[in-house]
Amino acid sequence: MKLPWKRNRELLEEILELVKRQTKEIVMADQDVAALIAEVTNNTNVVNSAVALINGIAAQIAAAVAAAGSLSASDRTALQASIATITSNDAALAAAVVANTPAAPAPAARPNVATPPANNSVADMGKRQTTG
Repeated sequence: MKLPWKRNRELLEEILELVKRQTKEIVMADQDVAALIAEVTNNTNVVNSAVALINGIAAQIAAAVAAAGSLSASDRTALQASIATITSNDAALAAAVVANTPAAPAPAARPNVATPPANNSVADMGKRQTTG
C-alpha cells in the first residue's frame, strides 16, 4: 500500500511534467509566430520593392518622353501608350494579388493538456483521502 503523501508527490510530479510540456509547446508556438512575422515583413519588403520598380520604370519613361523634345508624334504616342500599359499592369498585378490571397486562416486550437488516467487523477486522489 502506498502512503498518501507518496501518491501526492507522484501526482504533483505528473502535473509538473504536464506543465513543463505545455510550456515547451507555448515557447515553440511563440517561435513560430516570430518566424511568421519575420517572413511577412520580408515578403512585404519584396512586394514594396517590386511596386517601386514598376512605378519607377513608368516614371523614367514619362521623364524620358518629357525630356525628348525631338520625338515624332507617333513615337511620343507609342511611349505614352507604354506608360499607360505599365501603369495598367501595375494595377492588374495589385488586383490579382488581392484577389488570389486567401483569407487568413482561423487560429489553430491549442492541444488539450493530457490528463492522467482516472485512477491517477487529482480528483480520485481527493476521494481516496476523504474515504480512506
